Amino acid sequence: MRAPSGRRGLAWCVAVAAACAIGTSAARAQRDTAGDQAEILAVMARGADAFNRNDAAAAAAVYASDADLVNVRGDHLKGAAEIEQGLARAFASRYKDARMKRGEVSIRFLRPDVALAYVTNEITVAGEGGAPAVHRELGLRVFVKDGGAWRIAALHNTPLVPR
Repeated sequence: MRAPSGRRGLAWCVAVAAACAIGTSAARAQRDTAGDQAEILAVMARGADAFNRNDAAAAAAVYASDADLVNVRGDHLKGAAEIEQGLARAFASRYKDARMKRGEVSIRFLRPDVALAYVTNEITVAGEGGAPAVHRELGLRVFVKDGGAWRIAALHNTPLVPR
């Protein structure tokens, strides 16, 4: 195929260059998103690991300093320090030896530095008479990328009731 000449040739060259640039930008954005998704999943894994070790400080470390957390009971914790204190209280009582198992995760980027993640979790705790009790929850996490690191800016958990 021979490229057109003259003005039409110039327009053709500009169109081809633009298509190449758009394709390259889209491929780069897709690669960047995949890397960011992996980083967000790693943040969630660190938080779940800390939860399973009943380590309130490590679990709170995945949150931004000004984060908000609303748990399934409706408690609203504000800031990483308050989140750590709330987790420490939970680990000393109802979540002593609790285990979290992550289920489905869906991540959507609102901007390159802001993402929403819907996450289902199963939490196993000691129930009546020591028998394990399992509850499922759906959480919405708002992630922000600040200084090159992803952190949770807000988390809201809702209990999932079997249907």
